[in-house]
This record gives sequence, C-alpha cells and structure tokens, in this order.
Amino acid sequence: MPRRRVAVKRTDITIQNKVEKLKNKGYKVFPSTEQLVKQYTSRASEKGLITTNEELLVCQSALLSAGAKTATESKKKTVTVRDIKKGWRSISILGGNCPPHKCMRRSIIEQKDKLLRTLPGFEDLIKE
Repeated sequence: MPRRRVAVKRTDITIQNKVEKLKNKGYKVFPSTEQLVKQYTSRASEKGLITTNEELLVCQSALLSAGAKTATESKKKTVTVRDIKKGWRSISILGGNCPPHKCMRRSIIEQKDKLLRTLPGFEDLIKE
C-alpha cells in the first residue's frame, strides 16, 4: 500500500521550539543552521518520506541532536551548518552517501529507538 502524502505544517514553530531547547542547554544555533534543518525536512516531506507532524518532530530533533553532538565533539557550543551535515553522515544508514531527502525515513524514523540510545539530548528535544 503506497504511503499517502500529507502536507506537513508548523515547520517554523516546531524548529523554533527545538532551537530554544538547545539554547537553554547552552548551545548557539545560527539561522543558517535552522534553515538547513528546515530544508532537509521540507524536501523529505515533499518526497513523501515524512507524513505526520510527529515524524517531522522526530526528524528535526534528530538532525539538531546530531549537530549538537558533533559540535560537542569539536569542543564548541555553536551548532553550525557543517555540524548538521557531519551529524547527518553519522546517523545516516548509508554513512551520508544518501541525501536526507531520500533516506530520512530509513535513517531517522525507522531507527528512532537506536537514536534515542546513541544521541544525547535527542529524547529531550522530541518532547513537545
């Protein structure tokens, strides 16, 4: 049975909530970083990989958590576009060779339980 495409709304509101949670943890998130996460998730939504608002929240949270983890490993508290891209390569099933708008369902949504164990702060960002 093919997946039904559903227009995902509230992208701006949900990403702002996630960014605020990261800021409360002491991270700085550039607007360009926020835009990249929006771009990744909106393209995946257009392709039909993200079909519900819950999946949107999970994907945005995973990308931001992976970026924050990468920034922490680099001993900095600023999450940049480079951190999000490097974070995607670390959580992607195919090691980053598959673009987010093609592999977000396999890499994030279907691996949510694994990401909850491996990404620090992911569980906190998922909570609405």
